[in-house]
Amino acid sequence: MITLNTERGLIKVETWQEIEELPGFTKDIDPKEYELKEIIGRYIFKDYIKCGLSSCHTPHGKGYIVTTKTGPITNIGRNCGRNHFGVEFEELSKTLETEIRIKTYRDIIGSFLIFIDQHKEAVNKLRSGPFGADAVYRKANLLLKNTSGCPEEAVKILSRVVRSRNTDITKDRIASKQEVEDLEAIQGKSLPRPYYIEEKVDYLSGLPFLYKENDLRERLIIDLEEGFKAIEELNLDDASDSELKHWSGWSSEVERKIKESEEILKYGVALLEKANLMKLEKALSDDKSKSEYREFVRKKM
Repeated sequence: MITLNTERGLIKVETWQEIEELPGFTKDIDPKEYELKEIIGRYIFKDYIKCGLSSCHTPHGKGYIVTTKTGPITNIGRNCGRNHFGVEFEELSKTLETEIRIKTYRDIIGSFLIFIDQHKEAVNKLRSGPFGADAVYRKANLLLKNTSGCPEEAVKILSRVVRSRNTDITKDRIASKQEVEDLEAIQGKSLPRPYYIEEKVDYLSGLPFLYKENDLRERLIIDLEEGFKAIEELNLDDASDSELKHWSGWSSEVERKIKESEEILKYGVALLEKANLMKLEKALSDDKSKSEYREFVRKKM
């Protein structure tokens, strides 16, 4: 990749031949006979190109295109530039690198803005409908609130499996005399009576929907939709380097975030299947909680 600083601003050059065809370009200059004027370009290649300094000619994959005060143009690597032209080269190369970086940020953001309406539509589609993110998020959150009508015991069980990230639904039961004796033999100590054993009764599909990092409100509204508004209001000419860096990186991640949100929503839809939710009933300890839970699922899910 070659970037040249021209009167039209920074431009991309496709081939090294175009550089060699620049008026005054030479593959060989004596650094003792020439003074640095300016750095007009940077190149990064997989294939190495020989340094233009007669005292070097070492092939390298990254370097700069420079002009001299008496006219000739050549290419040199960073080390040669620093060794032969000192602080002046360092300052000029840093300035060019900053200009290239900022232009890259602006180009990425500008390209993103061309297609921003498509991204907005994708998020809106993802949020809408009876099985959209808004509806699924609202219903799923009711499962973790005992004020919603979901029995407290069910909320505790579901909160526990979310914290443990284990899809198994378990229930405590009193161990038999033989089971306790076997455990005491294994552990080499006495166990209290009654002694309870945690037993798997089923498993829950779609559990990752409830993980903190998969919060679709945070992802779709706080991050993406608020981000769309902010990036559209961003003035690319006046924005700071740090702002451009942030929004360049953010815009590059939007498609990935939308795809991830689509996958997270699939978890949510699977979680809210009534047959899936009713598995939790098996872990409830009394008929009252079971009855309340069945009614909660019937009315609110």
